[in-house]
Amino acid sequence: MTRLRTLGLALLTVFMLGNSTTDSCPPPTANLGIKRVPQEQPLWCWAAVGQLTMNYVSPASNVTQCDEANKAADAATPTCCQAMQTGVDPYPQSCKLAGFPDYHHYMFDALNSNPNPKSQATAAPLSWPELQRQIGCLGVPVAFAWHYAGTGGHMMTAVGYDTVDDVNFVVIDDSADKETQGPEVHEAESTSAAAAHAAGAPALKGEQTYITYDAYKQDPAAGPGHPATYLHWVDYSNIKYVGN
Repeated sequence: MTRLRTLGLALLTVFMLGNSTTDSCPPPTANLGIKRVPQEQPLWCWAAVGQLTMNYVSPASNVTQCDEANKAADAATPTCCQAMQTGVDPYPQSCKLAGFPDYHHYMFDALNSNPNPKSQATAAPLSWPELQRQIGCLGVPVAFAWHYAGTGGHMMTAVGYDTVDDVNFVVIDDSADKETQGPEVHEAESTSAAAAHAAGAPALKGEQTYITYDAYKQDPAAGPGHPATYLHWVDYSNIKYVGN
């Protein structure tokens, strides 16, 4: 049943993208139309991205953020989910953790561009043609993270792309609410979105945001006398379900 659902999802995605032949791949513009998944705790951007990407690729997986956090905390009991259900206050400290989606635990394969992201070493971003191929040809989102100078990072999802007047744009879903974003996250995203708008990005509906591909790669304002406020940290691409 899961295989049939996954196949049906793939066929639907191809139909939505208008990409039924290899010759039209990748199309000049694509948007997977994935509805934003808000993060349920301040540090759970990674869990929200994991939930969004895995449940989009295989809806029957039913991945939840609290289960991801519980497994990341290596808890013997479902403490994080129990706390979410009962509204425990204060929320368990063991569940207040940052991290990265554990695709393999949920029977997914994903190509990780940074073998050791917890070391905080940065990695080269996906090239523009590869980002187009992932979204426009394979019909799958790309999970990615930015690393802020000395202050951790933030994870988001690339769900579309477009090119306007020779400027490449990436459509992103951000799980963080503006009220709960750290100042570094809010500043970086606001600056990137403003730059995309100034560069002629088309209007989007809902909660999706355009940023330029240059901003996807790193802080586009970086240069002499202006150190980068963020660098590209990691990409998770080729996300696919490999379970039964």
